Amino acid sequence: MKIDLVNAFYVIKHRLSRILESRLFWIIVGIGIIAVVFSGWDENQKVIRVFGFPLERFSLGKTKHEALRVWFYEIISLIWIALIFFIYSKVIVPINQSFVVSQSLWLRLSPLSNVEVAISRVLFIVVVAFGLGCVVLALAILYMLLSGSNFYDLLIPVYGVIGYVLLSGGLVVAIPPLPTADRVSKQIRTIAATAFIPFLLYYPIGYNISEAVSGFAPFAIPFVAETIGFRAERPFISAGITGLFLLLIHPVFALLFTLKNKNY
Repeated sequence: MKIDLVNAFYVIKHRLSRILESRLFWIIVGIGIIAVVFSGWDENQKVIRVFGFPLERFSLGKTKHEALRVWFYEIISLIWIALIFFIYSKVIVPINQSFVVSQSLWLRLSPLSNVEVAISRVLFIVVVAFGLGCVVLALAILYMLLSGSNFYDLLIPVYGVIGYVLLSGGLVVAIPPLPTADRVSKQIRTIAATAFIPFLLYYPIGYNISEAVSGFAPFAIPFVAETIGFRAERPFISAGITGLFLLLIHPVFALLFTLKNKNY
């Protein structure tokens, strides 16, 4: 069976263009740039200033690099919260709707095979995940250049955003909605995948952070990096790996289903 990825990329291109045309996306990016550019360290008073206002909460008892790192985590966490709504509306919902019978028929009327449709869903989520990761990475580089922070310290939120998108998207494509599911149940499912399940594994073990981190629990949640520091790398990366595994299940099952039907 021949798989033509060119057809899949046409679908991805269409979906990505809708993201890039979104005002919300550019507003979020703009807010991030402004927050980074107008943040700085006041060496005289040993405090972070944003638009000239001191942020003592993020500075007291911390060295310059510690304070700058914590403030960057805060910036990205706030952006992350905004991205949750953006990802839900522009990524998760369109992917979920592509499983609806009418949408599936429309896709099947296109030159795409069943496997190519599955691949297009997976690649779309992967491209969005690493695209948003690149946006956060660009903010980290800009922040490093302006503040003199340690670049490695700023990478953890990059892992977090990528892991979050991959895990949310993986949950949606690995467990597609039942054909008989009503609209409300489908909405609940997408909300759970976007805003609940990626956070879920954090809270049952929230009383024992060291256990959560040493066990590589795959959670991706904002504001955690400030609490558990460099150890947040493990669960964020684990969330990304788990998401990639769930994403790969989808085209594999589509391929097996296609091969099975051809045998009959």
